[in-house]
Amino acid sequence: MRRVGVFLDDFDPFRFDHLNLAAAAKEAHGLEKLIFVPIPLPDKKEKSISHARIDQRYRMCMIGLMGQSGMEMIPYGLVYQAESALSLIRKIRRAYTDAKCFFILSAQTLLRLAAQPQFKGIRDSAFICFRTPDFKADGVLSSLVREGLDISEVRLQQELLSDRDCRRQFAALTDPAWMDRRVIAYIALEGAYLPDERKQLRKMLTTHRWEHSLGVQQTSIRLALTYGGNILKASQAGLYHDCAKCLTVKEMRHIAEVHHLTNSAEVLHSGALLHGPVGAVIAKERFSITDGEVLDAIRFHTTGRENMTLTDLIVFVADAIEPNRENYEGLERIRALARLSLKAAALCSLYTTKKFISSRGREYDEQGLKTIAWLEGELNEQEKEWMKDVVKPI
Repeated sequence: MRRVGVFLDDFDPFRFDHLNLAAAAKEAHGLEKLIFVPIPLPDKKEKSISHARIDQRYRMCMIGLMGQSGMEMIPYGLVYQAESALSLIRKIRRAYTDAKCFFILSAQTLLRLAAQPQFKGIRDSAFICFRTPDFKADGVLSSLVREGLDISEVRLQQELLSDRDCRRQFAALTDPAWMDRRVIAYIALEGAYLPDERKQLRKMLTTHRWEHSLGVQQTSIRLALTYGGNILKASQAGLYHDCAKCLTVKEMRHIAEVHHLTNSAEVLHSGALLHGPVGAVIAKERFSITDGEVLDAIRFHTTGRENMTLTDLIVFVADAIEPNRENYEGLERIRALARLSLKAAALCSLYTTKKFISSRGREYDEQGLKTIAWLEGELNEQEKEWMKDVVKPI
């Protein structure tokens, strides 16, 4: 008879710990394959911003299992229709009558299930338990073994992370080292584990500007994945970068004057130059964004600055190349450079903007000129080769 492992957990969030536990259980018990099953959370948790929804947790697992041999997801229909972990186990037992199923779950979850009257219908199942950091009920677990339950344990050399500590890192906009970066990218795009301010942001923007903001967020995430940037920060800065764009110049100027953002008359009379610094203020005061790196990326996403951070460069380039951008001279060149070098792409974008402004007889922004000079000094020889066919505007 086939031996199949069925891993039941919140997966809130899914991380390398889960893969390591699954691999250890598979090896110890000679399991042919492993099936991952996100279990339903109580309604209060399912609707809380501190937890991910069942569909999000299912998708996290799917992404995290990409490329993993002998590991697969349970059909989503079974998860979606399940009322509880116990009902899931009963359905899985019926679906795999040709296999012996080993149910892998935390000791805490097993004790919770064993306390329910319906548990007696699955007492003859085989269970493989792992201990979470907060598990303190060794005596209760031992008593279940004495009662005849088939319970074995799987342990990892390092202590498991707690779900709560994992989620706290997301709130701090820290890309966890213990998670597949593709999963982090999905979480960033979904906005899971963070306050959902998208409805409020959507009301502040036109349809065109909203679609552009989503495009910049998606492109920022992609560039962060490519260049090793902080995905969560790039995502947040990309989404909120234009939060001030639909204000009138008068409204922007008022905010700039109240917060002493600039003394430049040129900047104070230009919505194109003001919406970045003003957007950083709005992001902080209205959307409670406090991370300095995110606020700086919003502040400088139009002009850039000297000593741009990786997040600055990611959002700056994403703003120029996102897929909803209407075609403009130089766009495809910038997109091509973005696949090779963020600094080269940013410099090409600044050259393009300077050429456009100069063609209309206007002076280019002083901050933009400083950024150009800094980037020109930063390029390595390879990046200079890539830039050779870019004609500098006069």
